[in-house]
Amino acid sequence: MLRPSPSEIALFLRAVAALAGAHVQVRFRSVESMQGWATPPARGARPLEDLLLAFRRATDRLGGTCLVRALGLRRFLARHGHSTELRIGVATGAGGLMGHAWLLQGERILIGDGEEAATFKVLTTWFGP
Repeated sequence: MLRPSPSEIALFLRAVAALAGAHVQVRFRSVESMQGWATPPARGARPLEDLLLAFRRATDRLGGTCLVRALGLRRFLARHGHSTELRIGVATGAGGLMGHAWLLQGERILIGDGEEAATFKVLTTWFGP
C-alpha cells in the first residue's frame, strides 16, 4: 500500500475539519447559519475527484447523517472552487415522514444515494457558490 503524500494528508485533514464542522452546525445552528457556513469563499482549486476521495475517507472515519455529509462536502468543495447544489427532501414510508439530503454538481449526485434521492420530494435547494 502506498503512503499518502503530505498534500493528500493535508487534504484529508481539511475534509475531516469540514465534516466535523458540519456535525456542529447541524446540532447547534439555525438553518440560515448552516447555509452561510456551507458556502464559504474559494481559496484555490483542486480536482474534484481528489476532493471526493479525501471526503469519503473522512466520512469512513467520522460518519454522519446525510445532512451532515452533504453540508460538509458542500463546504469542502466550495473552499476549492467547486459549485454545488444541496437538496433537502421528504418522503413518506412505513415509518412515517422521512428526510434526506443530497449534493449535486450538475446532474451528478456527489453524496446521498441517487436511487434513494429519487424517492424524495424536494423541499428546498441551496445553490452556489
